[in-house]
Amino acid sequence: MYHNTNYKRVLRPALLVYLISGLLFAFQQSHAQCDFEEVAEAQNITHTFNAGVLGGGVSFMDFDGDGWDDLTFGTSKGELIEIYKNNQGQFEKVSLTGITNTCESKQVAWIDFDNDGDKDLFYTCAEINAVLYRNDGNLNFTDVTAEMGLTTPDALSMGANWADFDRDGWLDLYITYYGTIRNQLFKNHEGTSFSNISLETNVDPAGKPAFCAVVFDYDGDQWEDIYLANDRSTRNDLIRNVAGESFEDVSAISHSNLAMDAMGTTILDMNGDGLFEIYVSNSPDGNALLFNNGDGTFEEIAQESGTIFNSVGWGVNTLDIDNDACDDLYVSGSVVGIEVPSSALYRAIGPLHFETTQYPGMQGDTLSSFSNAVGDFNNDGKTDIAVSNSNGTYSQLWQNTCINDNHWLKLQLEGTISNRDAIGTKAVVYMDGIPNYQYKTAGISFMAQNTDYLHFGLAESTTVDSLIVYWPSGLTDKLINPGIDQVVHLSEGSMATLVPLTTSHNIESLCTGEEVTLSVGLTGRTYDVQWSDNSMGNNLIVSESGDYHATIKFATESISSETLSIGFYDLPEVTSRVTDVTNDGLGEIALTPLTSGYSYLWSHDINLNAPIASDLQPGNYVVKIASGADCYLTLTFEIKSNIVTGLDDPLVQSISYKRQADQLIIELPTELRSKLQQSQVLNTNGQRLHKANHQPSETGHLAIANIPHRQTIIVQLRFSDGRLIKKLFFED
Repeated sequence: MYHNTNYKRVLRPALLVYLISGLLFAFQQSHAQCDFEEVAEAQNITHTFNAGVLGGGVSFMDFDGDGWDDLTFGTSKGELIEIYKNNQGQFEKVSLTGITNTCESKQVAWIDFDNDGDKDLFYTCAEINAVLYRNDGNLNFTDVTAEMGLTTPDALSMGANWADFDRDGWLDLYITYYGTIRNQLFKNHEGTSFSNISLETNVDPAGKPAFCAVVFDYDGDQWEDIYLANDRSTRNDLIRNVAGESFEDVSAISHSNLAMDAMGTTILDMNGDGLFEIYVSNSPDGNALLFNNGDGTFEEIAQESGTIFNSVGWGVNTLDIDNDACDDLYVSGSVVGIEVPSSALYRAIGPLHFETTQYPGMQGDTLSSFSNAVGDFNNDGKTDIAVSNSNGTYSQLWQNTCINDNHWLKLQLEGTISNRDAIGTKAVVYMDGIPNYQYKTAGISFMAQNTDYLHFGLAESTTVDSLIVYWPSGLTDKLINPGIDQVVHLSEGSMATLVPLTTSHNIESLCTGEEVTLSVGLTGRTYDVQWSDNSMGNNLIVSESGDYHATIKFATESISSETLSIGFYDLPEVTSRVTDVTNDGLGEIALTPLTSGYSYLWSHDINLNAPIASDLQPGNYVVKIASGADCYLTLTFEIKSNIVTGLDDPLVQSISYKRQADQLIIELPTELRSKLQQSQVLNTNGQRLHKANHQPSETGHLAIANIPHRQTIIVQLRFSDGRLIKKLFFED
């Protein structure tokens, strides 16, 4: 696990701007008296992880929906997971009916996989199959692992993430494995079953020793991606979600494929741009902090930012310690002693800068720690930390006792079109125009799950301009001036802005005769769409100018879309007159109308912007006529040659004709061989009897077959230089 790696850090110019100027964030230095107090014993938490591999996981999730964050710990083999119900700020260890599996439990997650409104329980196990319990109501549970098709290999599984990768409104499951076993993705079929779609989606491009992953939308395309923390310098992986259908490995091109002993990982938005950075724990070589450049690439800045750690880090998590609107970082370490840190709190003190903060209450923390999760167990608006320790030592609950004048807001979300847990939702609060983004996950840190609430520190702001929620479905809810120092409960669509419409073409440059497809920009559960012209269906094909909008109808509610004004530019109505090449002169193309306001682009002369093209040789000509925007009427014309060459022309006399049976053999002089375009046989009325577009042989011979007997015929030869030669034949 210990591997020395030297990173060369070259900062991009944009990143240097952030580091030096600090213009993107109005960081407020609060005069806070902050500390943490270890209260596990006072809270009746007696959890220990006695034997096994790298400790057990921890969940800080309100599993019974009473508004108080509960705690659930993974345990050693032969023991039930330990569940601590939070009774309005005081914990009580409880047993829940139906939960019986005593594997060595790792990742613990409370999720609503069947969207029925109550939390189900899932945990991975060391060396055996993972476990899924369905909540049948009143906290009675049934093991549905086999019934739901969740068959996993008997291998060491550390981490798992629940996310709606295809945005169909149902949570899918991603499990990581330590060793040669490839990670696995299970698709949720509307809460009735799961199917393993790992191979066809390419969710594990490498088969590396993966500890854990974090799932989030790194590039802002609304599809959740996966970042994998891989051990033993096998390089971390970033796999990009391609429209919910497959994944592509972008590790190298994104510069996120660090060679390190990666263990845990978390995300945070350091500069308020809505794109999230990645923090990864490591061996003593140092943790990594990947700054999101916003162009699909990352820059490693742990040393510059002050978050390097240089111990053996495991769980890493994001929290706002003092509610100053800047996300801080917490690291759990496994080294016991005081020579290197066993844990660390990094407090944000400016744009992309942190300071190591050893609060008095944490100075004696030298335990071997692995997993950590954050929540607010006493609902005082300050984030607390739960830590799962190993070697038989008691796990810890660090109560945040920070005292200052800073404010906060907590957001509880309920998906209606998206998954019920609202996993994959991004939310932002604006304070005096300054954004603070948070992202909802189900699987974070190292084998951990954080609280169900999104927590926003507001610093000293006494009002919030707005709260905007971007749901996985594509729906957006917006609240103006929500209250502070309270929990805001929000159901998807209850404060919906207009649903966006997508278009198949740029509607600013539509032309008469074209069509544009309008679509509702939502995914998720079943809904009906009725358009303003009473058409039904998610897509509408438009070919006429007008205003278009849609009404999206769900089972119990309807939402309106935005209105798009679509106009088609009319193309000019053009008539034309074509004059072919004759003995009297060259060809001409004249177009009408000849009024101003049109532009002309001719294929033979790009400088000619006029409705008339003159002095044209035989051939094909194309003109594009524009009447507005980028709309063009494209017309193609052919200039023919009607030049008849006299019989006394020496060149005509050099052509020889010979009749052989029903064939006519014509021998052309050298200068005419490459110019022949057409050969025809006509009757005396000019009607075509036979056409032979043969090219003459290398010796200049042209054979025209099926020549009629006892009939006067005219053989006509047309050449590219405009020459037309006719020869009369009669067989008596």
